[in-house]
This record gives sequence, structure tokens and C-alpha cells, in this order.
Amino acid sequence: MPRTLYSLFWSMFGLVSVDSVEIKYPSKDTNNEYAYTFPGGHHATSVVEGVGMFLFALYHVAIIIVLTNMLIAMMSHSFEAIQVNARRMSLCRCSIKAE
Repeated sequence: MPRTLYSLFWSMFGLVSVDSVEIKYPSKDTNNEYAYTFPGGHHATSVVEGVGMFLFALYHVAIIIVLTNMLIAMMSHSFEAIQVNARRMSLCRCSIKAE
């Protein structure tokens, strides 16, 4: 579990590729009639791989939305601080000219 969280954290910055994910394939039982009949793949974990890729992509979309929202909030906060300072400076200029 810690390795998973570590990978997800660094994938936010693009430092973990999808190819680095290790999937351990179970050995197939030749006596089982359903062992080779999974749709979309030649091995029993093809469904797990598909779901994993989908969740990884969904995670990236969610992270992009959250990080964009944080950037907008930080820019809004900076803009407000600059506006407040500009109002103070204009009031100081008016009071200096009035004297």
C-alpha cells in the first residue's frame, strides 16, 4: 500500500509512467475451461488491467481539476492582495496631495 501511494503522489508530477506498474500474472490451470476464455485478452488479468488503467486515468483527471482549482484560488488571492495594496497607496497619495 505505501508503494501505491508513493506512485500516485509522484504520478501527479509525471514522474511515474504507466509501464512501471507491475502486474503479477497467476498461473493458468489447464483443467479449467474458463481459464482461456476471458474477453479482450489472452490472460486472466486483462479485466484487472483495464480497470486499473481506467482508474489511473480517472485519478489523473481528478488531480488536474484539483490542481487547476488550487492555481485559480492562489491567483485570486494574490490579485485581491494587490488590489488592497493599490487602494491603500491611492489613499496615501490623496492624503499627501491634500496636505
